[in-house]
Amino acid sequence: MTPEPPPSPAGAPALDASGLSKWFGGKQALREVSLRLERGSILGLIGPNGAGKSTLLGVLAGTVAPDRGQVTLGGSLLGRAGPRRRALSGLGRTFQTPRVFESLTLRQHILLGAADGGWGFEASARLGLDRFLDRPAGTFSHGLRRLAELCHVAAQMPRVLLLDEPAAGLTAAEMAQLDAALRWLRPRTAVCVVEHNMRFLLGIADLVTVLDHGQVIAAGPPGTIVADPAVRLAYLGASFVGG
Repeated sequence: MTPEPPPSPAGAPALDASGLSKWFGGKQALREVSLRLERGSILGLIGPNGAGKSTLLGVLAGTVAPDRGQVTLGGSLLGRAGPRRRALSGLGRTFQTPRVFESLTLRQHILLGAADGGWGFEASARLGLDRFLDRPAGTFSHGLRRLAELCHVAAQMPRVLLLDEPAAGLTAAEMAQLDAALRWLRPRTAVCVVEHNMRFLLGIADLVTVLDHGQVIAAGPPGTIVADPAVRLAYLGASFVGG
């Protein structure tokens, strides 16, 4: 049986981000953003275009250096650690544009993530991809590439899993398979999902954090978030909120 990642020290969240701020030139992309990811839960991260969601994922993953603030993974301060060190420490990430190796099969992607396959083969089964295991990723549709990337990252058995718009471009059937896979992963890891498909996200998230203009404007259970006037204004405009 494949071992699972070690638990965080008593009382420590899987990931804790505190006071993250980032400027690009004269524009502030993040303003004192804080969030916690707990193992066994899914956190949804939402906000209008330009809200800072991708910048925040980059800071958490180590591809973007914050100007202020800190991130801990399993209770350990990451400091200026880059993406490779963070990946080795148990942080996995997928991207808006799926990153796959065109000539490698899905099976090879999984084994590249872990020599014993980690959680990758179970994830592929729950995603309905077993019939694609020995096909090269270069033959996959956009949706299949996205799911193959998730299998590769799942093989690494991450302590924390960051997913950037995982449902984008998926068919209804593929979204149902993704839903099942994330529900299976939930008790094994901590998941942060950036997603514009609100119906999908609100159906799987335990908590939701909302960014607008680089700052957190709301955080809480999905039902509370969708009823929040500030959230509805950020997404839909004053006429909707007042209607």
